[in-house]
Order: sequence, then C-alpha cells, then structure tokens
Amino acid sequence: VKNAIELREIYYKKNDSYRLIFAEADLIPGFICERFCDENNNIFLVVQFLSLCCEIFRKEIISALQNLCNPKGIYERSDSSVRDKEGLPQIAKWLNNKSFETNITILENDVKLIVDIANGQKTGYFLDQKFNRLEAARFCKDKKVLDTFTHTGAFGLNCIKGGAKQVISVDISEEAVEIVNKNIKINNAQDKMSAVCADVFDLLKKYEVENQKFDVIILDPPAFTKSAKAIQKAYGGYKEINLRAMRLLNENGILITCSCSYFMETTMFCDMIMHAAMDSHKKVQILEKRGAGPDHPVLLGYPKSEYLKCVICKVL
Repeated sequence: VKNAIELREIYYKKNDSYRLIFAEADLIPGFICERFCDENNNIFLVVQFLSLCCEIFRKEIISALQNLCNPKGIYERSDSSVRDKEGLPQIAKWLNNKSFETNITILENDVKLIVDIANGQKTGYFLDQKFNRLEAARFCKDKKVLDTFTHTGAFGLNCIKGGAKQVISVDISEEAVEIVNKNIKINNAQDKMSAVCADVFDLLKKYEVENQKFDVIILDPPAFTKSAKAIQKAYGGYKEINLRAMRLLNENGILITCSCSYFMETTMFCDMIMHAAMDSHKKVQILEKRGAGPDHPVLLGYPKSEYLKCVICKVL
C-alpha cells in the first residue's frame, strides 16, 4: 500500500483524485482503491475486494489505508457479481461505523464533477480517462461536440473548458443523465451544454438520417465484451458506432474513440477503425494512441492491466 501511494505522489497533487491501488498491477490481486478528494479537500476512499485472496487480508489492508491516507471515510463497493463465484457476499456500505453523503464533488482538470460513489458504475467514476479528457479539450475550441456514453459528462465538460461552442452529452441511463445535468449546472455550462437520455446506437442512426454534423465526436463506451469468445460480436459493435460517427463528422473532424475491453487489444482496435473508415468512405489519420493515466500502471506479464485504448483521429 505504501509503495502504491508513493508512486501516485510523483504524478498527482494532494487535492487530485486518482486510483490509489490497481489490483494485480500494484501487487494486491483483486483489490481496487480509489482516492477521491472533494472540493473541501476531504479524502474519501472507495474500496473493492473482488477476490478471496484479498478478502483474507481485509483488516490489514483497511488498517494500512487508514494509517497512511487518514481518510475522512471509506466506502466499500464490493457489490460485483464476481464475488459470487468465490462464495463471497456482495457488500456496499461505509466502513468503521461512519456515514457520509455518497455524492462527492471533486475537481478534475479545473472541472467540478459530482461523483455518486454508492450508485455510480463500478466505483462511481472512471478516473483512468483524466488526462485523455484534458487532451480531448485541446481539439474543441469553437467546435460542436458530441460526447457519447458520457456517464457523468466529464468529457463534455472538459471540452467546454477547452472552448467548445456546443456540447451534446448522451447516456442511456436516466440516473447518469441526472448527474450530468447537475454537473452542467455547477459548472455554469447550461448555455453551451445539454444532456440527452438515449441509446447511442439509435441516436447515431437518427442524427445520420437528419444529416446532423459535428466537429468532434467522443466515443467512450462500456466494454462490449468481457470474454474472448464474444470478441467478434464486440468488434462489430465498435465498428458500427465508429462508422456512424465518421459519417456525422464534418470534413477534417476529430474522432476520439475508446475501448476499455482488454480483449479488444490495440492492434485489433486500430484494425476496426480502419475498416470503419473504409465502409464510411473516409480517410483517417491517427494523431495519438493513448491509454490510462499513471495511476493505472501496467504490470509486465499481466497484459490485462493494459486495458484502455484511446485513439484520437482526424477524419478526412
């Protein structure tokens, strides 16, 4: 735990939020710990015990986190179905007989974000895209942006910070869109940004029929496959949204396309982008290939720790 903390302190400031422990990659298999620093500089940790091997050392791990991080509160999100496979009960609660509001407002890249650590996906927020969101903003000055699978609106709000003239953020979850609207409000972005509750696949088709056009499109979907068996189906899903996004882009538009599925490895992901470009009759320049932030180190010999792909493309 001490080694993991010292590594992050090289890259992050005290008031940053980041992944503190990344399971196998930090040599604690099955254990995830997120460090959230709220707008009042209170530290809250969100922990996940996803396997029996780390569950056995629960007391030691929590004690180490208490001693080294001195958090105001620790919330456990061990509510994943993977625990069922090892005969472990699902748990979601505050630890150490403490209780706090589970909606925490953090600051990321000078953007305020409400994070729902109790009900949000996984641990409430995807910290791994922090620097990719900042990079995306670079391309958005005076641009019209479509931000899909938005979850909290973080990509879109970073684009607003980068000078975007209009952002539409889309998610299929009504709860997610509710959080997005709150985040739009606390960043005073109501005049430039709006949230839409819709299925992204259906909305991309609708926009194509309506001949809608955008300057920048961000595709940050959940993993389309969590097994090698389903990779071809997932490939088709990724290809469809990328193909449709390319058709919706103005000439020389920017496509920021992501995959968090380990099984869709980088070479295959870029191959998918190429075939999507061919089928949409577009030429594509890859400007950057990016991954998760330095709070998600890659452990050699454990390729699953290199799971996130973020490819920035210019569509001609």
